[in-house]
Amino acid sequence: MKRVIRGLAAAVAGWAAVAVPAWAGTVVVRRGAPAARIYHAPLAQDAEWTGHKAFGKLTVDEMDAKSLAIAIADLNEHLLKMSGTALEVVATEDVRDVQPPAIIVGSLANRMGGAPDIPDDPSRDAFRLKAGGNLVLLGGASDFGASHAVYALLEVLGCAWVMPGPAGEVIPRRATVEIPDGDRQEAPSFAIRNLYYGGQPSPLLWQEMQMWGLRQKANIYGTRQRYGFPGGGHAWGALIRKFRKEFEADPTMMGLIRRPDGSLVRGGGQLESTHPRSIELAIEHIRDAFKSNGWSNDAAVCLGMGPNDGGSLSLSPETVNAGVPRINYD
Repeated sequence: MKRVIRGLAAAVAGWAAVAVPAWAGTVVVRRGAPAARIYHAPLAQDAEWTGHKAFGKLTVDEMDAKSLAIAIADLNEHLLKMSGTALEVVATEDVRDVQPPAIIVGSLANRMGGAPDIPDDPSRDAFRLKAGGNLVLLGGASDFGASHAVYALLEVLGCAWVMPGPAGEVIPRRATVEIPDGDRQEAPSFAIRNLYYGGQPSPLLWQEMQMWGLRQKANIYGTRQRYGFPGGGHAWGALIRKFRKEFEADPTMMGLIRRPDGSLVRGGGQLESTHPRSIELAIEHIRDAFKSNGWSNDAAVCLGMGPNDGGSLSLSPETVNAGVPRINYD
């Protein structure tokens, strides 16, 4: 992560730690009793978990709002486990409603001076943690960025998540919770930050994995890509489905595969990558992606164009002659 840190004490490996006076901070819990409130602007999504498939169907803006709602609830859950008390949460658009001491999250924090100031942030993942004057501002270039600020704050308080699930939670116990003054902002050095999660895990394991990704400031596996496309990726199946009528009308657009009896037939789920019309459809797919995402013609993005998983790659003379060692035919 690209980072700017000014005077924010840290107790986590990988942070630049700066000593601050013990009295310089915002007390949010005092001797087991709430001493502050959490404020945020109203969100279009709530913190309810509806399953990883439903999460994956959200638009980017919906996913961002859902992520921030979950992070705010998680912040309060951590404060409860840490000190024995949670804080009142106030949803408001009006900065005049904020009464210090307070933790302010998201767009409301941005309007109060907590917006990150990092220009090189194409994925809109930047966050800022700015604390002082009994105000703790957790801002972000998006709601998703602001969720990163929530977990940056919990890291300052000594929390860590060494693996998914409750067994991986590290939450220190303290009756008084004080957030040190300081100013830290970061943006990711690369946009794609997640782990492949296969093997048909249970709904609970999915929830724990996606929660762990959110806590690690990662992209949440199985959700829509927030910026660009992952490099590589299987695309031929999507092309075949998108232009199904054309592939069904012209079988020569499908790969030539060998049956167990030795005969050659068209089919198998992989397209014929050297067929002129397959190439034209791939170009049309790329143009559609630029149009639907609103990208300029010179936008720097990466679109997957790889074959499907498994075999059935074409054995046609055209494909074989286009293959290694001259070029990789896909």
